[in-house]
Amino acid sequence: MPPTKVTSPWEKLYELECRKFKEDLALQAYILREDPEKRGIERISHVCKELRRLSEKPDVIKEAALGMAEYSPRCAFVLKAPRKWLFSKSGDPDIAQACTLMECSLDRMALELRSDALITYAVAGHLRQMIEDIEKDFL
Repeated sequence: MPPTKVTSPWEKLYELECRKFKEDLALQAYILREDPEKRGIERISHVCKELRRLSEKPDVIKEAALGMAEYSPRCAFVLKAPRKWLFSKSGDPDIAQACTLMECSLDRMALELRSDALITYAVAGHLRQMIEDIEKDFL
């Protein structure tokens, strides 16, 4: 008998957090590229603060994913995810490692952007790549 698709509160939380994280990353990339409020260099300080705030989000996503794997093992995401993405016999599962890398990357980008405002387009491009990676690997 094929597994039944189950939508759990963990799965809903995971999807919500991933979607919100992607939207927030996209907004910061847009602000860096387009400067919609015409704030010029002043926007950099705001974006840096937002990147630091966003660096906490991958941990929320990781906890939701691991909770989903533990408490809702028959939900659609767990069933379709590669086994090592959510489970590991030794060390952290792949999702935990990916989330840690995102956290570090966002913190590093905030520090680099604060010290060199000329890298706004490079940071915006990196944020867009993170969004693509989330769509490919997390959803």
